Amino acid sequence: VSSLAPSAELPQNAKCTSADEIARHCTTVVSRLQHFQRVMRAGFRLKSILTAEVYRKVLLLSPAERSRVTAGKLFNLVSSDTNTVGDFCAMAYGFMSAPLRIVITMVLLYRQLGLSAVVAIVCIGAAVPVNSRIVRAAAARLQQALRHTDTRAKLESELVGGIEVVKASTWEGPFYIRISAARAQELSVLYTVTLLQSLMGVLVNAIPTIIPVATFLAYLIIRREPLSAAQAFTALSLFNVLRFPLFQLPQIVTQVRPEAHRAGGAPACQRVSACTSMQA
Repeated sequence: VSSLAPSAELPQNAKCTSADEIARHCTTVVSRLQHFQRVMRAGFRLKSILTAEVYRKVLLLSPAERSRVTAGKLFNLVSSDTNTVGDFCAMAYGFMSAPLRIVITMVLLYRQLGLSAVVAIVCIGAAVPVNSRIVRAAAARLQQALRHTDTRAKLESELVGGIEVVKASTWEGPFYIRISAARAQELSVLYTVTLLQSLMGVLVNAIPTIIPVATFLAYLIIRREPLSAAQAFTALSLFNVLRFPLFQLPQIVTQVRPEAHRAGGAPACQRVSACTSMQA
């Protein structure tokens, strides 16, 4: 009966282990949040600086150079390209950390699960190209939407600039039809972008669940022995570490590639640099 009664106190080593785990978890969370706060602040500051510089440069351009910067191009520079460069700044650290975290996690998984960890490597190797393809498709559609936005902005600028002629000639109807058609095309492409981003979100949330199931199944088939609780929980913790790098790495690769449908970070930097280097 005395052996069935709950013990009054935990062993000293269990208390120390629990305290170490809590302290380690708190340190990890605080460090990660500090990292995100700092890189996002740097990205927002960079976006604000580039936006102010683009506006200042456009206001100081000569008439010949000013004719090359249309209202749609200026709108895309301020609303899209500067935002892309800011996001690229926020994700730049992940370009170094994401592959390193994946490699270290896979080594630890191999030490825990043996050859069954190869299944996780295969799943990750298949997931990264699929996510990269979806990100590239979304970037291409977004660039197409920006072209429709440029067309719509040009029409609206013509309408506002020649409002007296438009009203005198009763051209409101034709302008309305042309602007509505450009807006409809823009919304149609943006709807496709939203669907692709939703599909990417589904894959990102499903892959961290599929990989452990496939790996544990391979462990049972290869080892033909039950999986211990220590191995299972350790492997689940390592799989949880892989969640964010698997989400971040395809986006970083797409941003870095200079030929990424002209919607990545490198093409955006080139367009902003070309605008700010115009002769005043």
